[in-house]
Amino acid sequence: MTDPTSLENLHDIIPMAPQPLWPPAPGWYVVAWVTAAAAVWLCVTATLRWRKNRYRREALAELDLITRGDNTAWENLTLLPALVKRTALAAYGRKAVASLTSDNWLAFLDRSLPTSDFTEGAGRLLVDIPYQPNESLASRDPAEAKALVRLVETWIKKHNAEAMPPAAR
Repeated sequence: MTDPTSLENLHDIIPMAPQPLWPPAPGWYVVAWVTAAAAVWLCVTATLRWRKNRYRREALAELDLITRGDNTAWENLTLLPALVKRTALAAYGRKAVASLTSDNWLAFLDRSLPTSDFTEGAGRLLVDIPYQPNESLASRDPAEAKALVRLVETWIKKHNAEAMPPAAR
């Protein structure tokens, strides 16, 4: 009879077979579907935002054409009021923008940025430029032109149509 505590009765440990990598556990299917859905949602959202901001890209390109070379040339800057108006029409719609003139127009631009630079600063020139003869514009300070261009560029980039109160739309 052999001794049950003898080392001769020991057997090697038989390792279990490794788990196969395929098919994965059901939780991985859930993770894959959630990741795919999030990726599709992000792509759709980014595409919609890009399309929604097309008017901004076009306005900035036109502003670049207007100010190319010398952004203090008042003859070129007479095109800025029309550019701002067209951009506002694209962002806010004809009903909210088309009838605005003078101080109401500048107040609208201030509310959409939020700032007071249109009613109290360089933006006031948007109302004056179209009606001034080129001779009087040429005598103006070039720093005013640069400030106006910077303000218009900032407005195009940063105005927020969604933040406007419904009465202003």
